[in-house]
Amino acid sequence: DLSKFSYKIDELEFSDGGNYTFRVRFDSGLDIVTEEIQLRIKQRCRPITTPPNTILEEESVPGSDDYKVTVRCSSDNRIIMDEDRTVATCDTTTGSYDTRALSPCVRTIDPT
Repeated sequence: DLSKFSYKIDELEFSDGGNYTFRVRFDSGLDIVTEEIQLRIKQRCRPITTPPNTILEEESVPGSDDYKVTVRCSSDNRIIMDEDRTVATCDTTTGSYDTRALSPCVRTIDPT
């Protein structure tokens, strides 16, 4: 935990490819230059419209900075109208969803 140590980031070098190196100097005299790392800005997608009779749930995509929004029905007496349109994934490098059209839920009608 670096909050317990006194340090100063002395230099920041940037290359055109989005790569950075940091030089950190500690009061103890220790001087560290990090390996080159690529930093990227994580962008959130604009909120997606909640389809009728649904609830949206957001969760992280494992192994990625992206996240996905999954639609589910707001009550047990409704079903998803289109099972192929239940998930929208946000690409955080562009800040856009792979789809904006999620399925609404419709009421089931007893055939009797």
